[in-house]
Amino acid sequence: MSKKETYRPKYHVSIASGWCNDPNGLIWHEGKGHLFFQHYPHEPRWGTMHWAHVTTKDFVKWDVLPLALVPDEPYEAICGCCSGSAIEKDGKLVLVYTAAQPDQQRQCLAESTDGVNFEKVADNPVLKAADLSWEVSNRDFRDPRIFKKDGWYYCIAGTRIIEKDRPFVYSGRRLPQVDNMDPAVLVHHWYDGYPEAAFDDSFPTAGGNPSGTPVSGQPISPSSVHHVHEAKSPSEVPVVGGIDDFGWGNLILFRSKDLRKWEYIGKLLHRQPNIPEPYYNLNGVYECPEYLVFDEKEVVISSPQQLPMMGHAYENVNSVLYFVGKLDFETGQFKVEEINELDAGFDFYAPQCMTTPDGRKIMIAWKEMWDRNYPTRPEGWAGTYTFPREITWHDDHLYQWPARELLNYYGKKVSVGETALGKETFFPEGFTGDVADISCEFDVKDAAQTGIVVFAGEKHETRIYYDRDMKAVVFDRSRGGLGIRGQEQNVVTRICDIEPEATLRMRVLLDVSSCEVFINGGRYTITGNVYPDAEDVNIGFFADGGEAALLKAEKTDIVIE
Repeated sequence: MSKKETYRPKYHVSIASGWCNDPNGLIWHEGKGHLFFQHYPHEPRWGTMHWAHVTTKDFVKWDVLPLALVPDEPYEAICGCCSGSAIEKDGKLVLVYTAAQPDQQRQCLAESTDGVNFEKVADNPVLKAADLSWEVSNRDFRDPRIFKKDGWYYCIAGTRIIEKDRPFVYSGRRLPQVDNMDPAVLVHHWYDGYPEAAFDDSFPTAGGNPSGTPVSGQPISPSSVHHVHEAKSPSEVPVVGGIDDFGWGNLILFRSKDLRKWEYIGKLLHRQPNIPEPYYNLNGVYECPEYLVFDEKEVVISSPQQLPMMGHAYENVNSVLYFVGKLDFETGQFKVEEINELDAGFDFYAPQCMTTPDGRKIMIAWKEMWDRNYPTRPEGWAGTYTFPREITWHDDHLYQWPARELLNYYGKKVSVGETALGKETFFPEGFTGDVADISCEFDVKDAAQTGIVVFAGEKHETRIYYDRDMKAVVFDRSRGGLGIRGQEQNVVTRICDIEPEATLRMRVLLDVSSCEVFINGGRYTITGNVYPDAEDVNIGFFADGGEAALLKAEKTDIVIE
């Protein structure tokens, strides 16, 4: 078996070299979709953040533009220009972003008249936590998502809320305060005692928290941005600030008339009888918020750190969920009606949306996960993004579906009709390829497991199937190819609970090392990266532990010239 020449996808956005993470500033502006994203250009690892910039007219092909933001100001030292969003104001394209440092996180602005070159405003940072309220953590106040409503610019950001009557108790090792930290030192994310070698032998990861806030357990050894001042033991890791800088994860709402002077409205999450307690006891931050309106239904998407598993949900240490309810713009409180996980997969984080001229809401997420090994690093790059998804609300549920522009890149198509399935995998003639769009429909009958096999070869395969006992779809990459290591208890299978229907329908997008699964019309999704060998291109169907039938299947090649 031979390793692939490259694991770079063909029709998904990926970074050419270096590192990338959160998508930022999604906006349709002057006839193009703009995607900015967190980027470290010097190595394929997290480092001092820049904003990379690409644009598209069809969500398939993207043009690379110059870096939009470079961390060249004192208030951006150490962590750089971190996540945020974009908005149009007075004919300018405005970026709103977090200048993150270990002891404080502040919000900044940059403006452009041509949509390409950005100038930071003279009075940056325009907003710090202390300008809003004593209850907002200085060290965890980030990822501003801005939007306009009724003459106001509103912003939702992730933070920790300090509650004087409910002090935060850090469960890990308390280290001495450092008042004058060397700015060359980057304080890394702390996790439960995992040595860095458990994820990758080449260099440390920063995790999902640029502030360096201890989250739980024992700290891992940090290193600086430039591999200097490396701590020789956990006792040398600097901690900036006191216990009052911690707090419980939440989201906050604030507003402005001019993007310069801001008024604090309040925190979104308040205890409600129908909401389980773990959502309020978050030992992390609700990162990267997004706010969407569907007629009378309001949705807040966010990426909580350290949310514990609830059944099969939130199997990643850092997950993505959405709150459905009603936002009170006078108090900031969000009346939550329900909460759901947005994607049940391994590799999905920090999604953000833009609205197209025809009214569609298009979502893109980082198609990786924190604190894993990244098999593309030997190629000099690390970081990919989901294929753009159309987000809709119907049947009291949020649905996701690949952007329809993908149809314009369809190539050769093969199909197969109704076929009885058994334990031995059925490989229909012509069902091969690793850059393809596959649609299939099953009658699961009494089979214990029924599903599809992709990236299949002599030694490897990835299985996506319905499990009758669990009433769930399972994504199993345990035999997918190169091994994946990470902080989760299990990084090889993900389980997505579904409401059973008469038939099981799946659409699977394959792209070299990417697999995105859309179940029952996009009501559920599971996203994962897989690193097979070059020969692992077969696609098949199977049933185990009983009878099932493949009702129909179609495989279409995606052709990108």
